[in-house]
Amino acid sequence: MKMNKFPLVAIAMLLNACGGGGSGDSFNSSFNGEVTVNGQKYQCPSQKTYDACSNSSNRDCSGCSTDSSNTDNSVITAACTATSSSIYQITQNGCTINLSTGKQTGVCVAGSLRLLSGTGFTKAQVSAQGVSFVSGVRINGVTLSCAA
Repeated sequence: MKMNKFPLVAIAMLLNACGGGGSGDSFNSSFNGEVTVNGQKYQCPSQKTYDACSNSSNRDCSGCSTDSSNTDNSVITAACTATSSSIYQITQNGCTINLSTGKQTGVCVAGSLRLLSGTGFTKAQVSAQGVSFVSGVRINGVTLSCAA
């Protein structure tokens, strides 16, 4: 029985061209993994980028994309603006401030100031979980007010 080798070679070439049959870091066009870190969602286009982003001990989400247009789910990293040495403006998108009692993340929601102890939070988290104060509150000699 004589076997024609051409169809077998053609199939092997097609598999390699489509990302199958090879080894290493082949890009899988059907893969789409999502990782959530501190309320921020990352879309990872490959298993390799997904694994790197979901690794809690050595996290690297640089190969993944985010929806940066949604500020409710973006981690607040901006520093609050100081208008003097003891007066800080808190924005609607949120900002962080280092008080003598520790780092705080603040957001202004409908004229109300919300503070959450620590950093790495999203606007949605601070809005929902933060302690509510009136704008112009004075804490340990520092006045915090909502930016106009």
